[in-house]
Amino acid sequence: MPILEFESSAAKGPAPKKPLKLILGAGVLVGALALGSTLAASINLNGGDNVEFGQGFVATTACDSDGITVTPFSTFINATGGGEHRLTSIRLSGIDSSDGACEGKTFRIRAYGEGPDPLDLFEWEEREYLGDNQYSSWTRTEGPFDYVDITRTAPDFLWTSGGTDDDDVIEIENSPLTQTAFTLNLVSGEPTIRRTPLQLAENVQKITVESRDAVDAAPVSYAVGDPGPSGGIIFYVAETPFACGPTLNEVCQYLEAAPNNWSGAGVGVEDPRRTWAAANNQSASVAGAVGTAIGTGFANSIAIAEQAGNDATNSAAALALGYSGGGAEDWYLPSSEELRELWQIRIEPHIILERFSFWSSTQNAGNAGQAWDSGGADPVNYAAKSSATPVRPIRAFSGSLT
Repeated sequence: MPILEFESSAAKGPAPKKPLKLILGAGVLVGALALGSTLAASINLNGGDNVEFGQGFVATTACDSDGITVTPFSTFINATGGGEHRLTSIRLSGIDSSDGACEGKTFRIRAYGEGPDPLDLFEWEEREYLGDNQYSSWTRTEGPFDYVDITRTAPDFLWTSGGTDDDDVIEIENSPLTQTAFTLNLVSGEPTIRRTPLQLAENVQKITVESRDAVDAAPVSYAVGDPGPSGGIIFYVAETPFACGPTLNEVCQYLEAAPNNWSGAGVGVEDPRRTWAAANNQSASVAGAVGTAIGTGFANSIAIAEQAGNDATNSAAALALGYSGGGAEDWYLPSSEELRELWQIRIEPHIILERFSFWSSTQNAGNAGQAWDSGGADPVNYAAKSSATPVRPIRAFSGSLT
């Protein structure tokens, strides 16, 4: 199959700018318990930043700690009555394909619009060569397809999901072994294969890339009230993945709250109390701790803990970050909106909170001496940072959308 050069301006013609916004991260769609180590990149498209299709973004993944570069391409596709720009290829480069890294791993690529379900990427037809330059009629095989799996099996990257003619992964820069790369083509024009890209570039708002073990396992999904993978209780399930992680460069779907006896004091014992920050920091503004949204609590907590003098004895965030229940090292103090979700289900049969008031990691943007907690008539209110308030860690993680 001929290599299609999607970067050629002659091939594309003038293309409207398609902005991208980057959120890179961990475990987008498949539970880590089912597949082992799973991290992923998620690129938000058409989000208002001054970058376009054809620009690459570095993503840290489970199999490559130095990061890979993800580059989506759009191409003008001719059609009767006019044409349109569609998502036609995606390149992953800078991949460490050595043993112990991405060798034997599968990259699963999906695209999303505004809704929670992945977009159909392409459909595929085939026909049989009958000889003497004659062909049978085109027959649609299956699909449409909403993901592509590419597996690294030395020395090749192989298209291991449906809808391929076995010549759709263009390998580039594959020396040295720590800088391998491939481009997957959603277009194919071979005589016996016809694969058509389905998504308008302007409709694609997110591209996700998982790295996971090549051996498939059943995806894990959770509902509110279920036991969490790290010994807590699931209290929030997102309809679409959200940005999370210490630098908001990961993608998660679930929130898990530590169990009622998380501190080791025993069942029925009140959660440990802490001030929001050490005494010398209680009137100081923390610029990195104003995130309110679901997923921002980890970044908030780190910013608080980095204040000189804050530690687990005098800061709620530092105490939460130090919890390692279930072997997880990513527990943190919830943001105001994460705390709101936790507070909302406190009266359900699977009660999580035994008390009414708990700290969040969100500073009151209008008063540096205050932060938001779950006290008061509203699910989230504010209190002085000097208040000794109970602490309940949470964590965000990925899972299956199906």
